[in-house]
Amino acid sequence: ERGSEQWGGGSAGVNTEKPKVTVETGADGKPQRETFEKNFKEIIKSESFTLSATIEAEVDGSTVRMPITLMRSGDDLYVETNMPVEGKGALKAAFIVTGGKLYLVIPAMRCYMEVPQDVLDTILDPDLIEGGANDDNSKYVSSAEVTVGGKKYTCDVYESDGNTTKYYFDSNGDLKRIESISSDGSPAIIEISTLKKGADKSKMKIPSGYFDMTKIMGENFDYSTLT
Repeated sequence: ERGSEQWGGGSAGVNTEKPKVTVETGADGKPQRETFEKNFKEIIKSESFTLSATIEAEVDGSTVRMPITLMRSGDDLYVETNMPVEGKGALKAAFIVTGGKLYLVIPAMRCYMEVPQDVLDTILDPDLIEGGANDDNSKYVSSAEVTVGGKKYTCDVYESDGNTTKYYFDSNGDLKRIESISSDGSPAIIEISTLKKGADKSKMKIPSGYFDMTKIMGENFDYSTLT
């Protein structure tokens, strides 16, 4: 068992009081959380799931909050979000991965285009979402009781390759928030609203009647101009 003697850091909105929490650890030295295993790990690792969440991250030097709906079915993926557009707020868009290709779909313009994989990476960090299911190489540091936005959580802290990841669990043991702080101090946060098995596969297809703008925009398009 371990307590919170090694607790470190914190984020905006988190109280400074960090009462010591003693948790039961397994043979791997990490907290044993059955609800987490069942309600998060098993679902994220499954062939099909739907996640609703809000992501907070640094984009072009500014902190942005983006609601997302993410669905996966096998190798296909659907991500709906309000994509930040420089100087123009946000644009509702969807990313669809199907047939090994990534497409950006813009409902307001009834168009779509094939885009490079790194476009989605700037919006959605897969390691942040899947981190809670893929922490086998991380080192457990400590646990503490914290309050974020008026809600109380038990927070487990892990470290790996200079990066710090904090997992926030509610009173039911469900994972509700993941905070990742890279070695250079850059934070990324995901607040989980719902996570369930199954996905709407019809979302993972280009809508009929939409115009293909791939050739018009070219390979080096700048999506910040799409308004």
